[in-house]
This record gives sequence, structure tokens and C-alpha cells, in this order.
Amino acid sequence: MRLLIIKELSVKKKIPISKMAEQVGLTEQNIHRSIRNNKIDAEVLGKIAKVLGVSVTIFYEDIVAETNSDMNIPEYMFKYTSE
Repeated sequence: MRLLIIKELSVKKKIPISKMAEQVGLTEQNIHRSIRNNKIDAEVLGKIAKVLGVSVTIFYEDIVAETNSDMNIPEYMFKYTSE
């Protein structure tokens, strides 16, 4: 999982971690701790993805690529489109 991308996207999209934390119901410190430990609840990760306007799969791209190459699964099966 790549939680460091949360920081990168927050800068790129000009969404402060403090504002994001408020929107997902966590403290800013909890988000920073989750990023540092690379561990987060799936529901919270989904909320963060929504605030950032991205698919939750962006946090799992390394895993998807590894699984795809190991199992020869077509790339389109891993694509996510938001509603």
C-alpha cells in the first residue's frame, strides 16, 4: 500500500491534511500517523480517496501491478471508474 501518496495528492490538489482530516472524521495527527505507519482502516481510506477525488485503487497500484504480472490478469480488470 502507498499511503505516502496522500501527502503528495493533498499538495497537488491544494487540500490541507487538516481539512481532509476534518472531512473524514480524524485528527490531522492520526492521518500523519497512518501515512507514516503505512496502515489505515479501509473505510477511512475510502473517505480520503473521495476527498482527494481519486479511486481508492491508487493506493494499491504496486500490489495490482505485482498481482497482474504474477497471474497474467488483464489490466482492464483492475480499473475503477467512479460513478
